[in-house]
Amino acid sequence: MGQVRQLAFLLEVDARTFAFDGEYRGALDRCLSIRRLAQHIADEAVLGYFVSLPLHGRAFLCIQHVLGSMPPDRDTLIWLQGQISTVQGVPPPPGRAMKITLDDALNFLRMHPEHLATWRENVSELLEDESARQEILSLTDEELLERARDSYNSFLSSVNRVIGSDMPYQQKYLELQELEEELEDHAVGDPVGVLWLFVWSNVVQQHDIYVRRIANFNAIRTAIEIYMVKAETGQLPEMLPLHLPEDPFSGQDFEYEATSQGFVLRCREKEIGEERVWEYEFVIAQR
Repeated sequence: MGQVRQLAFLLEVDARTFAFDGEYRGALDRCLSIRRLAQHIADEAVLGYFVSLPLHGRAFLCIQHVLGSMPPDRDTLIWLQGQISTVQGVPPPPGRAMKITLDDALNFLRMHPEHLATWRENVSELLEDESARQEILSLTDEELLERARDSYNSFLSSVNRVIGSDMPYQQKYLELQELEEELEDHAVGDPVGVLWLFVWSNVVQQHDIYVRRIANFNAIRTAIEIYMVKAETGQLPEMLPLHLPEDPFSGQDFEYEATSQGFVLRCREKEIGEERVWEYEFVIAQR
């Protein structure tokens, strides 16, 4: 993962070099390469997912820099809009990475039955109910793992349902927090407990980082629309055009403010636990 980060850094340096030389399409393509790299490692379980999201953020910052370096050009902006929104799309939610981590944990225990035996014994010693203890001890290894899979899949299904729903960010936060607490409460004495230890499903944290990247992604898409208005009219719009991507923290349009150098897009609600709202500053190249 360290080498992946280094590669992303080199791609960003290359993009900024292209932009400095006036090769803006090439610069933007290097930024998009960072996103392709991020998407590739997102399926490397939870660890890969946690590395991939900052890479998306690095790519968005790089795009932000290039857009501020180039004269607004409608053809390039339309191409970029299609590449970001249609070809690459939004950063992925954490559910798939959690499922892959679950499968990796189960496969590890299959390949190392001594670890499964140790875990089974530790769990059985914690159980106060003798019948439940005997049941755990009587299960075959595969039966035990399948029960663990079923238990965790039930939890994961609830997580995906919440993340994919239309409920506001604040409500999703509370719902995911409650699911996480329920999983912790049932971990001891249930086969899902081993998966809590192996998968380390800090769902609330994963979701917050994911929403942060969605906010960044939507801000870039909104900014492209504003740059296109500038390219077509020579002026920044007085207000945001209709039907643009929303700030995911509030479910509303971004707050838009023209500045002496360009414009700022600002979220209308704070991320829970943050002291300030996220904002994104865009520069209009003076050429």
